Amino acid sequence: MKKEILIGLILVLVVLAIVSIYYINQKEDLDRIPQPLRCSVDSDCVKYEGCCDCNHGGEATAVNVEFSNNFAKDCFGMACPAVISDDPSCFAIPKCVNNKCQLINE
Repeated sequence: MKKEILIGLILVLVVLAIVSIYYINQKEDLDRIPQPLRCSVDSDCVKYEGCCDCNHGGEATAVNVEFSNNFAKDCFGMACPAVISDDPSCFAIPKCVNNKCQLINE
């Protein structure tokens, strides 16, 4: 009887250790994502276009909505082509994928 209890306790400890390691690894993965790209839900993400937007030969990226105003456009003196971009990012939708804002073509 005591042997069975001991085995049960060991199994519980092993399961707790595995679960703890899993959650620690998830936190480390989240820490590797730069803050302006982190998200929890799709609505956390917005499409951001740089100095040359998609209507002027540029491309887009996805960022966290809270940081979208932090990307100052220092575009003085920059010339953009007078062409609509066909870059796939221009037609993509911002989504939260694995806690990171990304542009997804649907």
